[in-house]
Amino acid sequence: MLKINTLIIGGGISGLSTAYNLKKGGFSDFKIITEDIGGRVCFSKDGNVQYGAYYVMEKIYVNTRKFLKLGRKINRSEMFYHKRGETYTILQLSFIKYIPQLIRLIFLLLKFKRHYIKFKKESCFRPQDEVIKSDPYLLYVYETNAEK
Repeated sequence: MLKINTLIIGGGISGLSTAYNLKKGGFSDFKIITEDIGGRVCFSKDGNVQYGAYYVMEKIYVNTRKFLKLGRKINRSEMFYHKRGETYTILQLSFIKYIPQLIRLIFLLLKFKRHYIKFKKESCFRPQDEVIKSDPYLLYVYETNAEK
């Protein structure tokens, strides 16, 4: 009978990097249970929505950065925004009316970063599901469909 000391739920970037680090550390008695290798690093069935990371924040992906191929740094002035068939950049005068939405996005990203960093620290000592359930914001994000 095969003895398994560690069960990794999910074959996304975190699950795969956990398996890699266990193997590298000399532990081979683990199994990965996953629906898809790569986890959310895949596209929707119609190919229009990519579920993986669109960008990588330096301080958040500390353990998985070595597995990622990083592209160029995002230059905010080269980003394009789209709304109702209109395309614009942050440098255009018509962008002024969207500044409140940009500020809201920045605050949402900072809020997520704060919760995620706390989640990572607490997950070293408690099961991840307990940590997620103890944080209403992370629980909401976790239970929300990726396409939404």
